[in-house]
Amino acid sequence: MQTKKPKLRQLEYFIAVSEESHYRRAAERMQVRQPTITNQIAVLEDTLQCRLLERSRSGVNLTPIGRELLPLAREIVESVDALQRAAQPSSGGPLGTYRMGVAPTVGPYFLPEIIPAVHHRYPQLKLYFRELVPARLESDLIDGQQDMIISPMPINNPALTTVTIFDEPLFLAVSSEHPLSANKSIAAAMLKDEKMLIMEDRHQLHRQVHDLADAFGAQLQTNYEGTSLDTLRQMVAMGMGVAMLPALYVRSEIAQRDESEVCILSINDQTISRTISMSWRKASPNRSFYRELVMQMRELSQHVFKKHIQIV
Repeated sequence: MQTKKPKLRQLEYFIAVSEESHYRRAAERMQVRQPTITNQIAVLEDTLQCRLLERSRSGVNLTPIGRELLPLAREIVESVDALQRAAQPSSGGPLGTYRMGVAPTVGPYFLPEIIPAVHHRYPQLKLYFRELVPARLESDLIDGQQDMIISPMPINNPALTTVTIFDEPLFLAVSSEHPLSANKSIAAAMLKDEKMLIMEDRHQLHRQVHDLADAFGAQLQTNYEGTSLDTLRQMVAMGMGVAMLPALYVRSEIAQRDESEVCILSINDQTISRTISMSWRKASPNRSFYRELVMQMRELSQHVFKKHIQIV
């Protein structure tokens, strides 16, 4: 008697429900009716002879065996996708949907001008983006919830391959009424005793600006941490302190909008920047494509943002 085996689509439904913690949202994501997912997961559980998911008031949770089998399901789906792409080298590029996690201080100011060109290069590629803070990005990538991530450095996990996309300068933002606003650039020593605003500690920028404030002798305003770059800019405009803002954010939200309440200064005796990188699991069967993609992003970045970043 032949043993029943799980079907690939059933594994995809199982992954979708586990990530969305909700049958309806998973059905919308997979573009099928909810009963289809519900029935197919029931068939999968019958095939495997174990319960994978359980409903609760808050949604859907993985059972202990479900948590154990989820990474294996992801590996199977990813390997099949890689097999399909390898078998169709002339089909116009990679097929399927990839999950890309992005840091919120990077994605909105980088991706909109890069992704159209990526789509033109790979017309059959689909990217499912999700904004997450860097610590969550790294853990989700390791767990298989993301296929690749774009995040500020550092990322030092030995299970990951990390490739630099570009170095992004940081600029000083001050209120238009601040005494320093009359300058286009200043020396770092001029920031001594200045009130410096900072992002929440969930962001890589928090640690970097914390170290910069110590080096400059600035007074770090930890009681008023920003939840986003926009909140930092708004607090600067109200005269609550100065802040360090990334170049692509300045380009998108201040320079191009003719922001008059905030002035942007460079620090002329310091090289201050952060490194933006893309990472993926070393063992991923798609690693060759990920390296090709990050090289494409480096090339596009140099063309689109050449006045605002540095490619090492």
